[in-house]
Amino acid sequence: MPLSKPRRFPNDLQFRSLRLHHTVQHCLLRERLLL
Repeated sequence: MPLSKPRRFPNDLQFRSLRLHHTVQHCLLRERLLL
């Protein structure tokens, strides 16, 4: 079980980064529609 955690961490970080990027893109698109 302990070995599973470090292996999962990079994927989790990548997922977080992707999620953040998606949120930023969504906000920009929303701004564009409002303007």
